[in-house]
Amino acid sequence: MACPIVHNPVHDSDGIVYPSACWAEQLGVMNYQYGYSRRLPIFISNLWRKHGYEVPFPDVAFSYGLDSAPTLTSFLWKNSTQATILEYFISTNSSLITNIDKVYPVYGRTVRALLIFINFDEVYPEYTLINWTKKFEAAENEKMIKMQEVDNPLQYDITPVVINPPEGIERPIPQISYQYYYSNDDIEKIYSAAVNKINQSNFQMLILSPIFILERRAGGYASFWKNMSFAYSPLAIGGNYNFTSDKKELLLFLEFYGMFGLFSHEASHASFGLHDTFLSYENQLYLTFEGQNIDPFTGKKEGEYRNCEFFKHSPDYFAIELPDDLKIYADERPSWLEADSSSSCSFRLNDIKFYLYDLDNDNEYELMFSGQIFATQVRRMAGWVDIDSDGVAEIADYSPYGGYRELFS
Repeated sequence: MACPIVHNPVHDSDGIVYPSACWAEQLGVMNYQYGYSRRLPIFISNLWRKHGYEVPFPDVAFSYGLDSAPTLTSFLWKNSTQATILEYFISTNSSLITNIDKVYPVYGRTVRALLIFINFDEVYPEYTLINWTKKFEAAENEKMIKMQEVDNPLQYDITPVVINPPEGIERPIPQISYQYYYSNDDIEKIYSAAVNKINQSNFQMLILSPIFILERRAGGYASFWKNMSFAYSPLAIGGNYNFTSDKKELLLFLEFYGMFGLFSHEASHASFGLHDTFLSYENQLYLTFEGQNIDPFTGKKEGEYRNCEFFKHSPDYFAIELPDDLKIYADERPSWLEADSSSSCSFRLNDIKFYLYDLDNDNEYELMFSGQIFATQVRRMAGWVDIDSDGVAEIADYSPYGGYRELFS
């Protein structure tokens, strides 16, 4: 069956849900409507009841994980630190629930984060790393405000520090996979060197970002270390940078952008217990950027705008002003900066694809930043939006999900 890997659900007259119109038509269904039918939430409610919960208006998300088969997932936040997750595995017609307890609330606080740059290769001046961190911190906090329908959204207060590799800490070289894992003893040495330099401690999140030149991309991961959320987000500089100064500096800024986007992604794993999903990545580009403009949950059109215009409306992208020495003017685009074939605001340098758009109409391009490109799904899973239509986000609701209750307590 040749259908795009895109989840834009439709349902037929019997309420049966298909991943997309393509799937429905391949199976002979020509009369369908976009979005989930009421039959799917009822099905999820029945699964919750099987596991001992009455959930009148459950959260529902479809995912196709990196290491799992197609799954329907439903988050139930009991309070700001405790949640129960229901997973229904479509291929085996089986389900299970998992309880998670977070050390810190998932909203209503400012996360004090320590970002440690480990200088294996001196590519960036220290002041550049510090200044650029604050630029991206502001964009990340703007994103979090827009994503959370609560009075006191989660925010980040990031303290950046640049250190040389402590004795015994080796250059990270990914082996079989594209990830590298530090031992707890290694993390202790790195952390101690950083806090001794800045004479600060009492952080709630730790981010390690080794800076090194590598021919291929390096991935990150999320975990916990000494009651702190932990994110490994390497600043791995790839490719050959033997070209003009302006082009090189922009590429270094884009590499930094990639590191910060990776941090934002891994932070969602550490903070909310969310999973990677292939279809979420495809959804954002296919359903919105390519002009479909269909909300992947409701199936409703978000507007008639197309292509680059979606930056004005997308919940996934946020504008970052380019540094003063890297300004690019919309009417004076340098000759070495060529648009990617997919659109007029899509560009590519080396193997890095990125988006530049004059969002505020000042004739200066902004870099369109996306720390998460599946914001709709993250917001629902983290309880940051109203699911039961009572006007209150579930994480702050005294009677969430339509008044859930435990049946066997």
